[in-house]
Amino acid sequence: MSLTQYLLVFFFSFSCISTPVMAEDKEAVAAMVLINAYNSGNPLPLVSQIHADTTIKQAYKIQKRFIQARRAQGGKIAGFKAGLTSKKGQKRFAIDQAVAGVLWQTGKHQSQQIFNLSNYHRLMLETELGYQFASDITAPIDSIETLKTHISAVLPIIELPNLDFISMKGLTAVDLISANVSAASFIVGTPYTDISNIDINHIKTSLKNSDQTLIQGQSSDALGDQWQALLWVVNKMLAEGYSLQKGQVVITGALGKMVKAQTGNYTADFAELGQISFSIQP
Repeated sequence: MSLTQYLLVFFFSFSCISTPVMAEDKEAVAAMVLINAYNSGNPLPLVSQIHADTTIKQAYKIQKRFIQARRAQGGKIAGFKAGLTSKKGQKRFAIDQAVAGVLWQTGKHQSQQIFNLSNYHRLMLETELGYQFASDITAPIDSIETLKTHISAVLPIIELPNLDFISMKGLTAVDLISANVSAASFIVGTPYTDISNIDINHIKTSLKNSDQTLIQGQSSDALGDQWQALLWVVNKMLAEGYSLQKGQVVITGALGKMVKAQTGNYTADFAELGQISFSIQP
């Protein structure tokens, strides 16, 4: 643990004594360290280095506290996201499951948006698919057939995660989950509502910066099946105590690789779902 992380943990451990949360509650301490760093505009510490024995289950509890703090500050949930939905990504983080988090309304954008790199610490780019919900969901979904009845549109999505960590060295799945899977911004393309007439698992995607192709993917890259990926993240976030509301969006994970954002003019192609264009400035 770095000196900065140690001092943050000590400060918050001490401050917890006068609250109903006991100082020994490592989930509360880790969450408050994250909250303090976020509110200060500083990179986020690695929870795995604050408490090396933190489990995946505990990481989701830390994430929930982190989310609750942001909601208390006025943050509104726009939907939910899946991450590490490829075998390669899971292997890299020594985990055998996808991860999930919350999308914020302030991070939701439309095509033609301009982003400034200076507003982020380590901005990345992913092509994804998203799903807009036509009705609220408050109980687990038991089948893909039932899930489909809740969907009003499929959406082309560019996610811009911010790997906002104090260090990438030693980064674990616990760190990603605790920090809300690095959710920052996402771009929503034109909704495609004729879902019954599209093979959602055979959509090819690409992302170009000017004429240079950076990403090539296909929709089945997310857990091998878009509907299975969507079913997983919906039920996972329900299990974490959230409900899904009409109009919210769920994105199912990267199609192809994740790349580091650079300045330039970008075009993403999603075959029959259309295109998204955006720019990144210094």
